[in-house]
Formats: sequence, structure tokens, C-alpha cells
Amino acid sequence: MALRLPNSVFIHVPKTGGTWVHSALKAAQVPAQELGCRWHAGYLRDEPFHSCKHNAVNQVDTQGKFSFGFVRHPATYYQSFWCFRMRRGWVETNYFQRTLKNDSFEDFVRGVLSNRPGWVSHLFQGLLEGGGKSVDFIGKQENLVDDLITALHRAGESFDEAAIRNHPPKNVSSGLDEWKQRCVYSASLIREVERVERYAMERFEYPSMVRKHVPVHSVWH
Repeated sequence: MALRLPNSVFIHVPKTGGTWVHSALKAAQVPAQELGCRWHAGYLRDEPFHSCKHNAVNQVDTQGKFSFGFVRHPATYYQSFWCFRMRRGWVETNYFQRTLKNDSFEDFVRGVLSNRPGWVSHLFQGLLEGGGKSVDFIGKQENLVDDLITALHRAGESFDEAAIRNHPPKNVSSGLDEWKQRCVYSASLIREVERVERYAMERFEYPSMVRKHVPVHSVWH
């Protein structure tokens, strides 16, 4: 859920470290007010209204405050989402999850690429750049700690930097060996993900992982 801080607004993109950000801000003694959700984005749009947790920047009154949010490499986004749902269960009331759930990571990804091409790109764009309004700073989940600190400094927030740097990861269970073994990409599949998610790859300047072994990263939800 989005947060209003004294000088800024945090837009929470799912699966990009937002849960950790919420917790780290509290540890750093930054006052934060949760903002109610009024919009469905990406895979969330098919859920009942009461289960929506994520605000788009164009649906939040930033009141002139500095705004920021985070993204991650599209390939690891698919991994994080699939691992989380395999652990927690798929939401049957969500059309996206009900129709595309799969115990095979590769089959899940291929299903999304065929039925919701550009899924991650649309999610990032809709939440962070929708309706002609965009956030002021977009950090990366891969550099979460430093980018959060950068955002808070740019916003002029008062905070305990050491508390953020020392704050432990949240929800990293999808990095356990069981999941690492079950969602490693083949070269052909990751190539297809990067092709279909070209917008996110180019917009946020992510390097290709085609020639790399791609295990599940430690996931900071």
C-alpha cells in the first residue's frame, strides 16, 4: 500500500521490496500514513476491490510531495511472483491467477507470455507512470537499500540511515534451495521474457541475462 511521509509519497509496486520498505521506514523512525487503494493494476485488476493493496501514482494526491517507487528485472519478477504463489497458494477469485496458475515455473511463464504479453512492463508503467503522471524517482529492487536512502535524501526526509542499512530482509523464503531449483530459466525462455518485456528492459536499463545462469535472487517483497 502506498505511504505518505512528511515530505514524500512512496508508491508500492508489488514484488519489488515494498514490504521491506514499509518496515525499514518504521525502523528509521519516519512517520508514514497508509493510503487507501482506489485502482487495480496488472494482475491485481481482476481481484475483488477489497483485496486491492496497490495505488497508482495518478490515483494518489501527492500534494506536491516528492514521489518514489521501485522496479526489478522482469525475469526475476516472474520468479518472485511464482515462488510466492506456490508458497501461499493461488487466489481463485483472481482471474489471472486462476487461469494461469501452474506448478511448473516454465509453463507458468510461457502461459503469461502468451496470454498477458508485457505483464510486468504494464504493471510498472501503470503504477509508476500512469495517466500522464510519473513518480520523481524510480529505484531498483536489486539496489534497494541504497536507492531507498537516495530517495529519502532527495525528498528531504529526516531519518536514521544506519537503521535502514542494518534492517534485515523481509520475506526471503523464496530464495530457499527448494525454489532455486524449481525456477531457473533456460536460455530460450529468458530470451523470450526479455523480448516480450522490452519496455521494462529498456526503460529501466536492465542488462540481458540470456548468457547468465539465473537463480532466484533473495526476494525482498
